[in-house]
Amino acid sequence: MGGGELQFLGDTAHRFTGLKASLGVSYVDLYLIRSPGLLKNNTWAEFEKIKSDGLVKSIGVSDFTIKDLVKLMKTAKVVPAVNQVSFHPCKYVQNASLLEFSAKFNIVTEAYHSVFSMTELPRRSVVKPIQRAAKRLNVTPAQVILSYSLLGEE
Repeated sequence: MGGGELQFLGDTAHRFTGLKASLGVSYVDLYLIRSPGLLKNNTWAEFEKIKSDGLVKSIGVSDFTIKDLVKLMKTAKVVPAVNQVSFHPCKYVQNASLLEFSAKFNIVTEAYHSVFSMTELPRRSVVKPIQRAAKRLNVTPAQVILSYSLLGEE
């Protein structure tokens, strides 16, 4: 499918067509709106059209709160497949309601900064215990954090 067939959609389709061309692919697995502030007028409808045309497998959002998701879902035909948020085990309690809401609507929570913010900043109170556990277990600090995340809060 050529880019001309998406021209009526506007800027989103134009950017998406450019992205596909630069990647040299015919479709993309996941296409995200990077921030709630970028959700203008019919942006989500444009994402839905790109998905319905088979050019992207899944569409999602990033850094959306429950309030942002509710607002989007009032008019959306397609629920976001993913909400990408800054998340790590120390933010579990802070994000618990968002995780619960997302699970209820089958929105996958995808983390960014899941390890960096806990292991790279010396002022964080969890760094030393994580480093001690990593040394004791002969693994990296990232492996300790990821193992903790996989086990969940028990």
